Amino acid sequence: FAQVLSSLAVTHIELGENEKGLLMGERALQVIAETPGDPIFEAQAKVLVAIALLRLKRDSARMALLVAEARPVYVRLGQRGARHIKSLESTFGADAGVKR
Repeated sequence: FAQVLSSLAVTHIELGENEKGLLMGERALQVIAETPGDPIFEAQAKVLVAIALLRLKRDSARMALLVAEARPVYVRLGQRGARHIKSLESTFGADAGVKR
């Protein structure tokens, strides 16, 4: 169910319907929290919510937290996670999710 919600979030965000994308992404995160599973999928859902927040120009602190929680998952993937990290950096800045 969370995958369907995430797919809907992607679709809404791609259509510029960021408020709907945010709602679908938030719901996906709720479902994931209730039934934890694949950390990569959870990281992707967090990034979707962060993208919606960025586009809506809302809650930059939460957006940064979500990106910071997602990045280590991609780092652990090594070479397979490199494209995700590049995407984070191009969307959120060169130091996206880097903890200091």
